[in-house]
Amino acid sequence: MKTINIMKKINIMKKNILKTTLILGLLILWIASFWFMTYEKLDTDINYIQANFIADFYDDRKILWFSDNVFAWKIIKNLWNAKIEKWGSKVPSTLFEIEVLYNIKGNLKWNVIIKQEAGYDKYGNLFIPEDTNYMYEWDIYLISVRWNSFTVMSHPNGSHLLSSDDKKNINKLIKDNKKIKDFRKAYKNEIFYEDDYKIWTEKNAYKKLLKEEKEKFENIDNGFTY
Repeated sequence: MKTINIMKKINIMKKNILKTTLILGLLILWIASFWFMTYEKLDTDINYIQANFIADFYDDRKILWFSDNVFAWKIIKNLWNAKIEKWGSKVPSTLFEIEVLYNIKGNLKWNVIIKQEAGYDKYGNLFIPEDTNYMYEWDIYLISVRWNSFTVMSHPNGSHLLSSDDKKNINKLIKDNKKIKDFRKAYKNEIFYEDDYKIWTEKNAYKKLLKEEKEKFENIDNGFTY
């Protein structure tokens, strides 16, 4: 009888060991698969796109002239990656719905759709202009856009990440930001590209503002949209 009880205990121990081994094996397999997926995600190819520009847009005065609108905003939603052939370009583009927070040049209100000439292809590879950032939901940016298509300037000075934390005090974030101060100063001293008159309507140019609009611009708080 005693021998039978010992054998039962041994069998129970074997079953417990087998269960534990099986659970550990599944756990290791799950961790390994998660690591592999994470590794694959991190190993996504990033393709940096080089571009030539008609002027030195590192000069804030020139990029302010060349832009139709310059404003700070928060990304609400990534709408979709445009197909390469959609825009007649070899570069994937991404459309975003954004909330306009603050205007430097122009007077945009509420939510608008903007396009960034960057995005992922069907293989998960990222294409992005050199020295710029791909934009993500809830990021807060200061950007320059050209033409009525609201295309983000692909020059490194055309977009600036202000914060990835949309819970921050927006007023303080914008009023304390050096780039916003620099752009406001540059707006009053825009330098146009000599050939730009051929394709440019001087939309929102500082020199075209009315006297009362220029006086209003002097108060930094007047740029907020809320």
